[in-house]
Amino acid sequence: MHYGQGPFLDALYDALVPPSPPRLIRSNTNLIYDCGDLILRLTPCSFRPAEDVTKELHWLHDVGEHLPDVVRVEGDDPTRTQPFAFADEHFTVTRFVKIEGRPIQQQEWNADHFQRLGQLAGSLHRIERAYAPPAEFDLPEWDRTPEACLAQHLPEDERELPRLNKRVFDVMQAMPRRAATYGPIHYDLHAGNYLITPDGRMVLFDFENSCRGHYINDIAVALYYARLQPFSGDDDGFDDAFLASFWKGYEQQYAVPTGEMESIPWLLLNRGLIVYGYLQKIWPGERSAEQQRFIVRVERGIVRVRKPLGV
Repeated sequence: MHYGQGPFLDALYDALVPPSPPRLIRSNTNLIYDCGDLILRLTPCSFRPAEDVTKELHWLHDVGEHLPDVVRVEGDDPTRTQPFAFADEHFTVTRFVKIEGRPIQQQEWNADHFQRLGQLAGSLHRIERAYAPPAEFDLPEWDRTPEACLAQHLPEDERELPRLNKRVFDVMQAMPRRAATYGPIHYDLHAGNYLITPDGRMVLFDFENSCRGHYINDIAVALYYARLQPFSGDDDGFDDAFLASFWKGYEQQYAVPTGEMESIPWLLLNRGLIVYGYLQKIWPGERSAEQQRFIVRVERGIVRVRKPLGV
């Protein structure tokens, strides 16, 4: 299917009438189109049902009521979506107001930036501790999300990754779900999901993975992806440097969950297995050299965390 041209694109334009013709800018699980002042996101119903998208948007709206530096849904209805079908494929379409901003640059990837990211995470956890939506809008628990099912794509080989995944899940499910440290989380905090505006603000988007989880998991996910950032290199001291700055910002907004610090390696391992399962799903056959290099980096990350844990 040619999502960036041809009949699919014509049908999308005719059905949704965006302000300018859709231009495909990303295609992994979702299809993302730039339409001038508007961004269209097409979520396959086979991966995430429409009601889960509505739950995400309800939470996003609540966040935006307290924290203006997040993406906004176009129009007056913050949970509005549209169905779109082409051939045998069905999608839920969300229309976002385009953020005027740019990705983080290498010279900005420093302690100050990590502190700002920590402040953003702390703000989310502080304001959303009080989030109490109607039952029909409540976010799914972390272990009931589509991401939690990606382990089915882990290969069966001598590494025993499916067994390892079960061990990690057992540890995570045993973590206490206290009101002060468990609630709505973004669950995908990384440099690809925020932009820097011309006046220097950090604006967060892509709330699709949002769920109810441990706040420390948002922090572990931020660390996991910071490790993968090419700007970070392979410095063994990066984790400590990142977290030291991150916590400075976080504690300005919310109490640091010190009692759950020992869980970070398990949460890093969980995210590594999720990413590895996802890559096995989207790149099942022959891979490009760049794809293979990235997979090897993810594999090394799993080994790096797994060895000290002895699992």
